[in-house]
Amino acid sequence: MKSCPRCRATFGEEKIRFCPFDGTVLAGAAPDAPPPRQAPADPYSQRILAERYRVFERLASGETGPIYAAQDLQSKVDVAVRFLPGEKIAEPEIRTRLERRLERARALEHPNLLRIFDHGPIDEGGLFVVMERLEGRSLREAMRELGAFPPELALAILDQMLGGLAELHRGGLVHGNLNPSNVFV
Repeated sequence: MKSCPRCRATFGEEKIRFCPFDGTVLAGAAPDAPPPRQAPADPYSQRILAERYRVFERLASGETGPIYAAQDLQSKVDVAVRFLPGEKIAEPEIRTRLERRLERARALEHPNLLRIFDHGPIDEGGLFVVMERLEGRSLREAMRELGAFPPELALAILDQMLGGLAELHRGGLVHGNLNPSNVFV
């Protein structure tokens, strides 16, 4: 049983780590759960999206927009949300193409691909994309830490990457930004 030290709500779900009411790390949650942090001027933190996703702290700053920790309030599953600012998708043709690609990506299921669960508009004119929240480190971080990989490990990682890319191509999609920072190991 987990409980919120701030609002005193209790929860029995295994996958929940943050209070869906106030974002506090639950007592009894995994000790490695990062506490939600928020900067007062952060435009995305502490939002509720589509009456379903509570946004917590920023996890990363991606090339196309920031990525935040969040929780699906219906399933109580931790997810990640990428915000795509309106200026990146201002042209209607670009936005329409992106939304079609997101729908195609949402239909894909492969163990070596990041799952896309949902997407929608934000008030500022951009989009949010709800996706699987990955734990671990990027290939870039692993390469910095470990240096050169043994050939067997490098081939195993490459094989998994190629399997994910093949699934993308079967779905009519192309990754557009494959690099060690975008590969989780």
